[in-house]
Amino acid sequence: MDQIQNDLIVKSNDLINSSYSLSLIEMKLVLKLSSVLTKDDDEFTKYKFNVWDLLKDFHLWKNHIEIEKAVYSLATKAFKIKKDTWRLIIWFLSSAEYFKGDWLIELCFDAKLKPYLLWLQTYFTAYNFSNVVNLKSKYSVRIYELLKSYEWIWSRVITVDELKTFLWFEIKWKKNMNKTYPYNMFKRRVILKAQEDILKQCNDLSFDFEEIKSWRTITAIKFIINKKKKVPKVEPNTKQPDNKEISSVDIIDKNKEEKKNKKETETEVKVESVNTDILKKFWFSQDRKRSIIEKYGLEDVTKKINFVDWKDNVVNREWFLLKALSEDFQSVSELIKRKTESQRKNEDKVFKKKMDDEEKVLKEKQLINTWIKENSDDFDELFNNEVLKLDDWTKSIDQLKILAIVNVRILIRNKYFK
Repeated sequence: MDQIQNDLIVKSNDLINSSYSLSLIEMKLVLKLSSVLTKDDDEFTKYKFNVWDLLKDFHLWKNHIEIEKAVYSLATKAFKIKKDTWRLIIWFLSSAEYFKGDWLIELCFDAKLKPYLLWLQTYFTAYNFSNVVNLKSKYSVRIYELLKSYEWIWSRVITVDELKTFLWFEIKWKKNMNKTYPYNMFKRRVILKAQEDILKQCNDLSFDFEEIKSWRTITAIKFIINKKKKVPKVEPNTKQPDNKEISSVDIIDKNKEEKKNKKETETEVKVESVNTDILKKFWFSQDRKRSIIEKYGLEDVTKKINFVDWKDNVVNREWFLLKALSEDFQSVSELIKRKTESQRKNEDKVFKKKMDDEEKVLKEKQLINTWIKENSDDFDELFNNEVLKLDDWTKSIDQLKILAIVNVRILIRNKYFK
């Protein structure tokens, strides 16, 4: 069957979250084949593609040998889909044929892929082939798909090990197979490159990320998904100007309208800068920040941000801020005042208890010293008995005397002053 002009790719999220190893060209061949499927298809059929069109789409220029290698390699590739109770291993293609004389390739998906590419009603992701065809890394394509499936909730948390599994990242060094790649190399080679690649080449989303640490080790990554606004194309004005006389009233009205438009654009710029400045600590997209400011107002948002900063042990700051705004948490200054007052009272109690304990110890010392002066004979007898008990040849005589005095004072305190 000849190629049908289409751009939309629809995939099951199970397929997106599976783990497989494909080269960039192999991945783009699979995506190209997915893009020609339609919602009315019940079965997979064989689709033919012109090699020179693919070279142009994939920016391979005249390197048709790469396409030929990718076709034969893709025919041998399989991947695994995991569920709770079962595992499914599927081949990507049921057949692949290269017509070298006609410069055509014929591809057909494996029939086992039908539940993941056809008959989709729920739990799927759709995006345009044009958004991924220009990506320069296979990791960029996979990260784009992983984030696109979570686009509606604005963020996704993936552990570093899970991400390496999704991307089929090469775990071992080539020179030393016993060493694993450090995280910094993985971040530089995969995450940062994908971030730059997606920002430049994709029209619908970009992402930022935060590193989540367990002790000193980075164990997970929180991707913050930002939707891009589509900029409408402005067609050039081809109308010829009318040869009408322009009155002074028209000029005044035109100047007023220009001033009004200028003020509106200035206010819009101010709102955007306020959003960036005030909500920059929160993982919201720019559109979401702008909508929060417009809905609740700058003053109220500022108060609630102060409330979130003041509150201890807030795990999800974004959720707590939205809850504070929607339920209108009140009087942050009063709460802070109460907290400082309670802290001051606790500090006063601790200081008072410390002073009372020191005073009690001082009184005990004075009473014991007075008893020793008045009962010197009894003290000498107690002291000699303690020296005999402390028959320790590892200590000097001075050390034994000091220990004996300490023990005698403890005996006196427990017997007469407790």
